[in-house]
Amino acid sequence: MTVLVTGTDTGVGKTYVACGLARAAVAAGWRIAVRKPAETGCERDASGTLVPGDAVALRAAAGAAERLDEVCAVRL
Repeated sequence: MTVLVTGTDTGVGKTYVACGLARAAVAAGWRIAVRKPAETGCERDASGTLVPGDAVALRAAAGAAERLDEVCAVRL
């Protein structure tokens, strides 16, 4: 099964809803993968690396150990 969460603007709750769905799926015993193909507005960490906050939240909600590059390939 594939679930796609979309919205028409930033700040409308897409990541919030997707994290809730991911947590519910994990609680139901499903093994899932989350993707945020591109993320804008990324902050830089102390080493200067762009950190995609939404992708980090999605990965945590899914209980995944995937590399962040797999969850979010494009960071701006």
